[in-house]
Amino acid sequence: MATGRTLSADTTAAEEPWIKRFLPKTLFGRALLIIVTPLILMQAISTFVFFDRHWDTMTRRLAHTLAGDISFLVDAMSPLPPPEEIADISRRARKLLHAIIVYKPGEILTNASRLPPRDRVEHRLTEAMDERVRRPFLIDTVSVNRRVIVQVQLADGVLEFDVHQKRLYSSTPYIFLMWMVGSSLVLFAIAIVFMRNQIRPIRRLAIAARSFGMGREVGIFGPRAPPRSGRPPRPSSRCANACAASLPRGQRCWPASRMICARR
Repeated sequence: MATGRTLSADTTAAEEPWIKRFLPKTLFGRALLIIVTPLILMQAISTFVFFDRHWDTMTRRLAHTLAGDISFLVDAMSPLPPPEEIADISRRARKLLHAIIVYKPGEILTNASRLPPRDRVEHRLTEAMDERVRRPFLIDTVSVNRRVIVQVQLADGVLEFDVHQKRLYSSTPYIFLMWMVGSSLVLFAIAIVFMRNQIRPIRRLAIAARSFGMGREVGIFGPRAPPRSGRPPRPSSRCANACAASLPRGQRCWPASRMICARR
């Protein structure tokens, strides 16, 4: 008999879909999964739309703005003006464009020193430089902390641009992520508290039904706290109490149901 029950349980487990093996088994876990799943899907979709659309568009605009400033200064330095004009252009670039420019006469940029873009920002800046400047250039975002250095090849030397990182990088995506994750954790904690309060009476009702089916004395089933403002017990409690009072104790559990209750 036990062997038959074991084979039946193994057959049922084998026929069970594989996804059910990873799903929660308790009522509280399943109810929580119903609440958490839409929340996670909403965050995933929002993050994808934000990063793939908004952040990419914003990065492309910042890169084109910086490339336009560099193109303007390159045109101002071609042909090479006298040293007094170079100093004046450098002073105005620092004041108006917040960029430090340095002219290095006689230097030549080599193709070996040009590295492929390491992230999306460098990729967008490279595209913008190819479109706006159309000269050999190098981009360095690592050598100096929080600074972006762009070197452009001129006819008689190299023109170096040193700008702050905020000209290309924005903190808006990280603030968005922190707010989204923080608010989700708070809402998730609130959902757990409310869900536990809603599941607790159902678990108490299941325990009372199990005890009633085994023929045990259940007593008066209802809320632990006294009803407020003379409010009567809930329908489930009234039905359970009426069912327990309508049957004598000896007729509450049959042998088959007693065996089922004992195994659970």
